[in-house]
Amino acid sequence: MNSSSARSKHRKTKANSNSKAPKTWFFNIKHVLSALLIVFAVWFAQQVYSWHLMRLVITPFDSVKPLAVNYSAYQWGTVKSGYYLGIKSLSPYSISSGLMWFRNEVVENSIPIRHWCSQGDHLQKYTWLQHDFDNFGVQEIVDGNIKLETKVILNEDNGWKVKVSVSHISTTDVKPISLVWYWRTEAENDFVTVHQTNDMNVFYTSGHLLKSGNFSSSVHISKRSNVLYKSRFSSGFSPQHVDLKETVLQNLFWLQTKNEFGDIFALKQNADVISNVVMYQIVAIPPFDFVVNFKMSPDLEKTPSRSEVSDFDSLLKTKQDEFDSKFEDIFHLKEKGYGKDEINFAKAAVSNMIGSIGYFYGSSVVQSKYNEKPVKYGPLQLLTAVPSRSFFPRGFLWDEGFHNLVISKFKPYLSVSIINSWFNLMNVEGWIPREVILGRDSEARVPQEFIVQNNTNGNPPALFIALKNLLDTNILSEKQIEALFPRLQLWFTWFNTSQIGLRESSYRWRGRHAGIDSELNTKTLTSGLDDYPRASHPTDDEYHLDLRCWMAFASKVMAELAEKIRHPSHLMYQENAMHLYDNNLLEELHWSSEFNMFCDVGMHSLNVKLVKTKSSGPQIKPKTQRKVISKPRFGCVPEFGYISLFPFILTILEPTNPKLQSILSNIRNEDLLWTPFGLRSLAKNSIYYRKYNTEVDPPYWRGAVWININFLVLKALKYYGETDGPHRNESVLLYSQLRSNIVNNIYKQYVKTGYIWEQYDDLTGEGKGSHPFTGWSSLVVLIMSEKF
Repeated sequence: MNSSSARSKHRKTKANSNSKAPKTWFFNIKHVLSALLIVFAVWFAQQVYSWHLMRLVITPFDSVKPLAVNYSAYQWGTVKSGYYLGIKSLSPYSISSGLMWFRNEVVENSIPIRHWCSQGDHLQKYTWLQHDFDNFGVQEIVDGNIKLETKVILNEDNGWKVKVSVSHISTTDVKPISLVWYWRTEAENDFVTVHQTNDMNVFYTSGHLLKSGNFSSSVHISKRSNVLYKSRFSSGFSPQHVDLKETVLQNLFWLQTKNEFGDIFALKQNADVISNVVMYQIVAIPPFDFVVNFKMSPDLEKTPSRSEVSDFDSLLKTKQDEFDSKFEDIFHLKEKGYGKDEINFAKAAVSNMIGSIGYFYGSSVVQSKYNEKPVKYGPLQLLTAVPSRSFFPRGFLWDEGFHNLVISKFKPYLSVSIINSWFNLMNVEGWIPREVILGRDSEARVPQEFIVQNNTNGNPPALFIALKNLLDTNILSEKQIEALFPRLQLWFTWFNTSQIGLRESSYRWRGRHAGIDSELNTKTLTSGLDDYPRASHPTDDEYHLDLRCWMAFASKVMAELAEKIRHPSHLMYQENAMHLYDNNLLEELHWSSEFNMFCDVGMHSLNVKLVKTKSSGPQIKPKTQRKVISKPRFGCVPEFGYISLFPFILTILEPTNPKLQSILSNIRNEDLLWTPFGLRSLAKNSIYYRKYNTEVDPPYWRGAVWININFLVLKALKYYGETDGPHRNESVLLYSQLRSNIVNNIYKQYVKTGYIWEQYDDLTGEGKGSHPFTGWSSLVVLIMSEKF
């Protein structure tokens, strides 16, 4: 090879080498970019998925097609549940109107203004004597020597009317009383305006609501000679307190008068042209009354005339007569031999249930394991009965199943609306908050630690009891069931996946926390039975009898609903129900031959107690904590009481099952559950009977008589007493005795105290806990009428 060809070949090789270098470099960059893109795509997908998981808890099941509820800006009611008297429409951003009253006296450095229902007010009585939700209500309030009657006519002439009558119980102690009636807008641009008038016995207001139009209202006073002072107050558009009584307190002054009754607390005369709050104060000597008239009106200047007010009494009388007639047609108490006073008591029980129904709007504060901090779910709206106007003026999921057993008897359509309203709260996971706290009013009355609702925590699916009742009485139409059924399926699935136990066919309540030494027994708030003793040492492999029974009952109702609408899932739910109703399998999981009872299963010590720890210094208060005396072992939790009865009370046990005899004997045993006032919640031989759970946490479900479970016991006794089997006669006898005990004691305590109570003492029969408690304690009317 010559030198020129060699040089030429060398140049070609060098050129080829130089041309490959940038290609290699470009190839490497392309790989790096591809890798980065893949990493970014994976990261982005993870972020999207994490965002999706975080959003699940606040994503409604179907916000486009909510279930039918009669929400309306033109449907008025006493739906401010936690108020002595508060009226608004069943819609957000309405106008609310209500009553306050107070005496001209200072108690413990404050003026005791009555506004929100409160046990701290120590009223002798406040109760709806009649109420039908849609048309009218009559309430009696006794506050010391003062008696107030609030009579409400609803949804007449596109509005409402209220008559407030005030009198002295004893004329030997005659003192003036101050009443304040107010109007309050809820939306930012809505307003109320005050009209000037020469008639001192009439007060006029009007205003505008962006969502529903104009309104006008008036107050007409009777017995002008009894009135000592009148004032009107409005505060422009300044921010308002959640409880308007604080506004009143801040704007009162001591007015010197020359009358025999002395000086009075007067509300400042401050009348802005337009405002978000207007108040009208009347200071007078009882007896006197006034009528408030409110109507939606296209004309802002039009005010109700005296003729529109004068027909109040005759119109109310017609509605009262219709109520009385309907009540007897439904409950037949007169026919059953009850006297006038007992029937009036029953009317008050039903009326308080219905008159306490509230409308709530706002966001629920919720949390899931995917959210570091609580988030807001909503806005939501809820129509629901409440357990207690004074202590629990909000919705509770498992309570509502019992509430609607009463409501559905008197107002079937209303019961369907309430149930639909609850299922409209469901998120895409099938979860419904167990306690619903919506709006500023509700949040202000709940301790901070109870506001956040966790989506791993459930509550007994007692709404299935209400649905079963509506199904059996042919109230639910096929169309209504079809609309509700997808939500029921998802709710059932949520329980059947999130609340299952580790052992096949077992279930476990979530929300129990191990290692809390300050408690005698870890609470299970999710079960609804709070401090009822469960396994002393919570573990993931424990399982709970009551929840399994609830799921058996729910399966059966789902099968019946599916069959009613010819849904293909019918056979699946029926098969599931047959499995959970299998008495042999139930006994294998939950029957203890050693203790002769059905029971929870878990890690349990038979001997624990609360003890004081030694103080580590003279200024340090000793703590109370649990001391475990006997070593826990895994097995039956032998704390006989309400939970032990669940296979019986939900009629899962076959009528021929020999275990029924044991249960019936234990029910009648006075050393266990039987009392002259109903069945106590926990047997007297339990170490937890009437024991505090912490130093400051008194017993709740540890001996007291609760009416909802006693109702279910009576329902079961009636079933077994009407079904062929060896325990039929004994069931009939126990039914008669227990029914008599419960009715007699609740009525006796009502006469004695003026209230129906949350629970009753198992030793004395006295009412305990919150009052008035006309949630599930109102089931006494169904017990009286034997409508199970």
